[in-house]
Amino acid sequence: MIHSIKGNIMINKIKYKFFLLNINDLIYLIKDKILLTKSFQNIMIEHRNNPNFKIEKLIEEEKQFHPEKVNYFIIYKDNNLVSCARLIYKNNSKSCYLGMIHTNNNYRNQGICKKTLKKLINLTNNKFNKYELEVEENNIPAIKCYEKVGFILEKKYKYNNIKVNLMILDI
Repeated sequence: MIHSIKGNIMINKIKYKFFLLNINDLIYLIKDKILLTKSFQNIMIEHRNNPNFKIEKLIEEEKQFHPEKVNYFIIYKDNNLVSCARLIYKNNSKSCYLGMIHTNNNYRNQGICKKTLKKLINLTNNKFNKYELEVEENNIPAIKCYEKVGFILEKKYKYNNIKVNLMILDI
């Protein structure tokens, strides 16, 4: 299990706050920081392309899996979610999967996704030596971002009739 961490991160000379949360701390965050929660929910609506998505649904989904193996990394400013990523790992494994990587539309093209991933990897590289992620083949901006972080294309395949690239970062 990765313990929750919070702190500050400088991106383009602007100070942001971050949380690396486990599912229990995410539940606490939802109860404690209503405005940040609303912003997180809006990002998930955008990410999942589902206008009816509720943050409680995300927690429900995570509880079906092994919540002790899931963490969320969020960067925010003034109760607005700027960027987020989900980290999933297996016990006794030195690899993890990064998913739900998303940057708020208002903060795109500023290098924030790259900084988000680098910070998350920096916070967790003592636990993992391999990071995996999937990205739609036509999402060129995301692919370029991941390549700048050091991810390389491992293979291409179709998942639910969507062409996907599996990208790997070995530490």
